[in-house]
Amino acid sequence: DTLVALRAYGHRDKTCADSELLVPPSPVDALRIQAAMDGLIPLGKTPIAHSLQLAAADLQPLGGGGHLGERMVVLVTDGIETCGGDPCAVAAELAGPGVRVRANVVGFVLGAEVDHSSLECMAEATGGIYVGADDADTLTEGLAQAIEVLVQLVDDTGRVVHMGPLSQPTVLAPTGRYRVRFGASDATTVLESEPFVLGPQETVTVQLQVPDGLPPSVHVK
Repeated sequence: DTLVALRAYGHRDKTCADSELLVPPSPVDALRIQAAMDGLIPLGKTPIAHSLQLAAADLQPLGGGGHLGERMVVLVTDGIETCGGDPCAVAAELAGPGVRVRANVVGFVLGAEVDHSSLECMAEATGGIYVGADDADTLTEGLAQAIEVLVQLVDDTGRVVHMGPLSQPTVLAPTGRYRVRFGASDATTVLESEPFVLGPQETVTVQLQVPDGLPPSVHVK
C-alpha cells in the first residue's frame, strides 16, 4: 500500500530551521492531511534544501519504497530557496545509490520574473518533473502529474530515448530494439519489460498490471 507523509516549512517562525513533519509516513488519510494543512500560516522563509534533506530522512525507513522501488517527494512551493541552501546539490545526493528519492516540483504562482532554474534542476537531478501552476485548476493538474509513475523508453544501448508520465498514451520512436522501465532510475529497483523490436509502421503496446496483493507485471503486445 502507498504511504504518504506531509512536511511543511516556514509556518511556525521566520528562521531557516523551521521545517516540521506534520503527518508521518502512513496509509493515505485525506482528512488528516487536510486538517494539518488547514492550520498552516506562511511566515516568509523558504528553506527548500534543508526541508528536502529532512523529507528524504522521513522516507528512509520505508526501504525500497514499494513495488516500483522508489520514494517520491512532491514539493509545492510559491518561492525559491531563501536560506542559502543548494536544492540542486541536495537533490543530486538524494538521487544516488542507496537513497533513490525522486523529487517532483510544482512551482505555484512564481511569476515570470522568478528564476526557477534551481527548482527545475532538483527535478532533473532526481529523474522527476517540474510543473508550473498559476491557479487552483493548474495546481490540481500539476499535483496529478507530480504523483504519476514515470515511464522510460530505453534503446538497446541503454540510452533513454523518452521519459514521461504513465498517462501519456503514445510515444513515437524510430525503428529499433527497446525496453520500457517504470519507476525509479536505479536499475536494481526498476520494473522493466522484456526487450521488444519496433519495426517500420509498427505499433507496440506495453501494459503495466498491478493485481491486488501481488507485485506488478509488464506485458508487451
